[in-house]
Amino acid sequence: MRRKNGTDLVDNEVRLLGLAVDLVMRAEEQGSIYDRRFHGYELVRQMQRDAQATKTRPLNHATIYRALRHLEEVGALSAEWEDAASAEEGGRDNRPRRYYRLTPNGLSALSTYDAGQSYAQLALRLLNGLSP
Repeated sequence: MRRKNGTDLVDNEVRLLGLAVDLVMRAEEQGSIYDRRFHGYELVRQMQRDAQATKTRPLNHATIYRALRHLEEVGALSAEWEDAASAEEGGRDNRPRRYYRLTPNGLSALSTYDAGQSYAQLALRLLNGLSP
């Protein structure tokens, strides 16, 4: 898929934003949707579950991580690296994870690009401070 310009989102990125909203909404943690962070592999697992349920083909890992980088560049997601001490406590031997968070820009983009779809309606409700 080609971009019309550097800021347009492609279908895969819109799909990932929708799955990120779904992942965040399923979280047991309370608080703002912007407080819940997730790592790339969580999103990969969510996509695999979604693909099985909808009988669609999941994206490969390289495509997912490339899309996550672009979503961060355009401000749809914010990202931060886990510190080495937390990674070691988690048993990952100094292999920190990159954690992502949804941003208001990401929800706004999802409501625009996914117009008429279920994620767009959910994104608009969340942007307006309403419960899902």
